[in-house]
Amino acid sequence: MIKIPVIVFLCIGLSIGAVMALPAATSPSIIKGTKDVTCAPTELIFKVLTGEEFSESPLWIGSEESSTDRYVMFVNNKTRTWTMVQVGSDQACILGLGENHILASEFDPITKPSTPSKPVPPVKPVTPTPPPTQNSLTTDKIA
Repeated sequence: MIKIPVIVFLCIGLSIGAVMALPAATSPSIIKGTKDVTCAPTELIFKVLTGEEFSESPLWIGSEESSTDRYVMFVNNKTRTWTMVQVGSDQACILGLGENHILASEFDPITKPSTPSKPVPPVKPVTPTPPPTQNSLTTDKIA
């Protein structure tokens, strides 16, 4: 009868040892990467995004506890374009942009988690133009 408790104890010990010996590669890891972003004076970025070409409006603004930077999500609900901007003290950087955004209120996570509950209208491709340079903003002719 002593054999059964000893065998159970050995099996449990070997199982725990096997789990503890798993290599670290089997657990998910966080990778710190870099990404190219487009930056310009804040006023210029906001002027381009809210101007006639994109007609995006700020939908959401967030901030970090450890920084004075703000994050602004611009959207155009008619064309379904979006732009995420990080705003610093003297410049803003476009972190991402795209089209066919889906508002959370239009999303049905219960029945179809990967599709909007309302049909998304087709959008013609939007090719972002780079913001004008500082010199091109001051080319007004003086009479």
